[in-house]
Amino acid sequence: MIIKEVKSKNIKSSGYDAEKKIMRIDFNSGVSYMNFNVDQNVIDCRSSYDSVNSWFLEKVKNNTSIRCERL
Repeated sequence: MIIKEVKSKNIKSSGYDAEKKIMRIDFNSGVSYMNFNVDQNVIDCRSSYDSVNSWFLEKVKNNTSIRCERL
C-alpha cells in the first residue's frame, strides 16, 4: 500500500490496497484508521467530490459495509 498525502482540512494522508480492499486514513490529529472491505468504486469516486473530507464522511465513515479499526 502506498500512502499519499492529501489536501484536506482533517485528513493528512491515505492509501489503498485494491487486492485486499483495505484503505488507511491518517488524520491531521494524529489518529489513523484501517478500513476493511472498501470497494474500488468507493476510491474511484473520490475525485468527484469537492473535498476529501466530504467524500470520507459520505462514502466511508457512514458506509455500514466497511469495517474500521483505529491504529
